[in-house]
Amino acid sequence: MRNKTFMESKSHENHKFFFKCSIENLMIIPVRCFSCGKPISDKYEPYMQMRAEGIPINEIWEKLGIRRFCCKRMLTSHVEIVDDLLNFNRLQ
Repeated sequence: MRNKTFMESKSHENHKFFFKCSIENLMIIPVRCFSCGKPISDKYEPYMQMRAEGIPINEIWEKLGIRRFCCKRMLTSHVEIVDDLLNFNRLQ
């Protein structure tokens, strides 16, 4: 008898809840910088929080440890379009 996979071991009810929570908190930020490969996805939420608080951008880069222009570009140019895309059907 084969071992159950993670998805098979969870009940159908829990899977629906997990999927619902995942959709509500969905953001699509690249995991790594396209140019240098440094992980940046973990820095996106703190970056947005600090921007909302009005902290100067140079302090934000310093606190997050981002020094390269390519990584700065990845965070500053990211646009959340997931909410707009969810309004359309899959087949449109």
